[in-house]
Amino acid sequence: MPTSANTEDFVAMSSVSARKVVDILDNVKHVLAIELMVAAQAIDLRDKSKNGTNLGTGTKVVYDFVRQKVPMLKIDTYYKPYVDGLVDDLYDLITRDGLEFIK
Repeated sequence: MPTSANTEDFVAMSSVSARKVVDILDNVKHVLAIELMVAAQAIDLRDKSKNGTNLGTGTKVVYDFVRQKVPMLKIDTYYKPYVDGLVDDLYDLITRDGLEFIK
């Protein structure tokens, strides 16, 4: 950010960068929540008679977590309350004992 026509421009941008990181992390949490909802919906919608429905250990933990918060959506619905609920609980999911494979 120029402050003196590019002469002696020593301006600390760390506080602006820190605020931007907070905004970015908030956006990432929303994207993750939407991705989790879509993945759970896809698992429910796929044809269960083909290839079975066996989920891996970690996938099952995440799927069950999402389905506790968001039911299978069979009709067009207003999704914001579901997304916000998942965003609020993402930290709980990440720090669960069932996800020790992430470590």
